Amino acid sequence: MSVVFEMTADNQSLSVHFVEKLSSLLENILKESDFGMGEVNVVIGDNRLLQDLNQKYRSIDAPTDVLSFSYIEGEPVPVHEESGYAIGDIFVSYERAQEQAAEAGHNLEREIAFLTIHGMLHLLGYDHKEDSDAGRMREKEKLIIEEFDQTVTGGDLNE
Repeated sequence: MSVVFEMTADNQSLSVHFVEKLSSLLENILKESDFGMGEVNVVIGDNRLLQDLNQKYRSIDAPTDVLSFSYIEGEPVPVHEESGYAIGDIFVSYERAQEQAAEAGHNLEREIAFLTIHGMLHLLGYDHKEDSDAGRMREKEKLIIEEFDQTVTGGDLNE
């Protein structure tokens, strides 16, 4: 299994330590969810990229913070495959993450972690259209982000 990070816009910067920790967490989520040798791409882009994708695939002409595109939705999961298979792509807006981090009073890395986890859960079938589903998804996000907070430099990302 693998998680590949790509930064596509100018003036974006994430520490190698952060990317390694987040990649490891996402790989553990895949493993715990029985996604065998699944592969996920995480693209950190700018508002323009997210707006273009939002327009093309959701007919919404505005930037958004995170989008997920599953390659296996509705397909049987090839559990215990020996070779990799694509699960999907997660796109995160660096600019929106900066704005939302400032509004929430935490740092950029924590916001990017949260948005990426949110996107990963969508790839794994979680949704928030119905209140009951939203509650289940929020609880899972909370558990994962709390675990992640404790893995980065042994402490809290709420700085």
